[in-house]
Amino acid sequence: MLKIEPLDVMKFGRTPGGDRFTLFVDELLRAHTRTHGVPQNQVKTNQRTNVRDGGVDTAIDSAVPGDQTGWLGGPSIWQYKATAGKKITKKDVTCEINKPLAKDYIQRGYAYRFGICDEITVEKRNELNAALRTAATAINATAPEPQVVAASDLAAWASQFPALVIRFFKPELSAIALHFDAWKESAIALTPKYVPVDSWLNVRRDIESHIDLPTLPPRPVFTVQGEVGVGKTRLVLETLLSSQGSRQVVLYTNDFTEALRLARMAANDADSKLILVADECPVQQQADLNDILAGHRGRVRVIAIDNTGQRLPGGLPEHRLERMAEEVMASVLLTNFPEVPEERRRAYAEKSGGFVRIAADLCSHDAEIASTGDLRIVLADIHEYYFQKRLAEEEREVLAALALVTNVGFKGEVANELQALCDHLKLDRERVKSLAHRLHDNLGFVGRSGRFFYVTPALLAQIAFDEAWRRWATGDPEAFLGSLPPPLTEKFNSRVTESASEEVQSLVAGFFRSWAAGLKPHDLANSQVMTRLTTLAEMRPQMFLPVLRRTIESATVEQLKDVSGTAPGTGRWGPRRDLVWLLEKLIRFPENFSDCENILL
Repeated sequence: MLKIEPLDVMKFGRTPGGDRFTLFVDELLRAHTRTHGVPQNQVKTNQRTNVRDGGVDTAIDSAVPGDQTGWLGGPSIWQYKATAGKKITKKDVTCEINKPLAKDYIQRGYAYRFGICDEITVEKRNELNAALRTAATAINATAPEPQVVAASDLAAWASQFPALVIRFFKPELSAIALHFDAWKESAIALTPKYVPVDSWLNVRRDIESHIDLPTLPPRPVFTVQGEVGVGKTRLVLETLLSSQGSRQVVLYTNDFTEALRLARMAANDADSKLILVADECPVQQQADLNDILAGHRGRVRVIAIDNTGQRLPGGLPEHRLERMAEEVMASVLLTNFPEVPEERRRAYAEKSGGFVRIAADLCSHDAEIASTGDLRIVLADIHEYYFQKRLAEEEREVLAALALVTNVGFKGEVANELQALCDHLKLDRERVKSLAHRLHDNLGFVGRSGRFFYVTPALLAQIAFDEAWRRWATGDPEAFLGSLPPPLTEKFNSRVTESASEEVQSLVAGFFRSWAAGLKPHDLANSQVMTRLTTLAEMRPQMFLPVLRRTIESATVEQLKDVSGTAPGTGRWGPRRDLVWLLEKLIRFPENFSDCENILL
């Protein structure tokens, strides 16, 4: 799928001026040199095809270590022609190689490469190479062998770089992944000017080290964790942007199923070179990516971005970004929104809860907010701003519905989750799905991670959950909780843990207390049961940890041996890992220590 043919390259000959062909070959050269460790200041390009270049479009001042193309074993110069191969004569190539700048480089020992975006016969290739050899020898008797590089050569070479294939030849595959420039345009739309965060510099340096393909890392996947909206994705993008030559080998996806698919494709192609940014990538998929690419980390790297907060398996290292400090947020807003008065920028930063995405959104709509005439009234309740000012009634309803759970499946094998949610709330599934996509595309308040929708950022999810509880649960909480669809119960409990008020958390915990009291030792091996119990225990440790302890202490050794760390066929970890991760988090608090210690023992 991510391979191209000579005909694909030959299409460049139909574009006026040859600019597109020049850009393609230059990006191919940068991708190749970058992945072989050549400093990018050794690659000198000229994109202006309408300016006299002295016979040289691109010069590469050093050899490429381990080069297997046969064209870059030493310093080289490249000249491109987006014309039909049959029209190029021996006289043409002799004239090109004798241009002033080309002669100067050849006299200094550079190899000459003549690239054309067309196919030529073996006979024609030999004829042109012979003419170039004669001319190069006349310039420098010890000149390296000059060569013609044709469309078939370029197609086979470019097929090693999936990012270039999607960018130049197969834009229809953007549903699978975005090339760097396409990703960048959407990622910087809200805050075009980046402000570095000093406390994140160590993470940035570690990313730079990880994406250095000539250096072998301990594992192929590098994980960046942090809350939604804190700035993880932008940090990764800016790090790649500053690493010259990396962008030519980068693909971005926020669909973890596509991330796994791309990893398998890269693993199967021994020549493929790729830096994959896998956004919204859960812990299990990170582990899968590490397994798939373990033997290919010399040429394929992954930067996984995760907001779940779950611990990585096996004690793998993790890099977590904390919320921006107040002074950093102020600098970001000043840099990107200098026209907004300082008083309002400060108010927006305060109301954003440390999330730059919300603060920037408020600044971008400052004129609308200020038109009300009283900033304090507008910002007194951010709920009112988002749910009354920014969203239509039907959008508010959909956002509230989605916020009842941490995420909800809407396609593939998890499509039943959205149907179950809509049935529970008496909403039309197709209408909800359509509006969710609109909220994603227009406002960014709904995220899409593969087959799942979720509300973002975290502060907005909290506001939307409050709205959802008011709409559907306040009147009869017990009836609402009692009829929760099984596929969504655990995600609802996780949302309550993350976003609900103390009052709602207490009510939900009380409802499930009677359920937990009926657990038996054999339930410890049931992945679904233990997922629910660990979620409840995290939400209300004092209520549910003793229940868990009693259940485990009443179990036999054989029953405890049945509690596995895997759950085959579910795509997630088993109950043992869920328990250990929960206890590792809760044991840090003195009031939980005794229960956690005994359960772990």
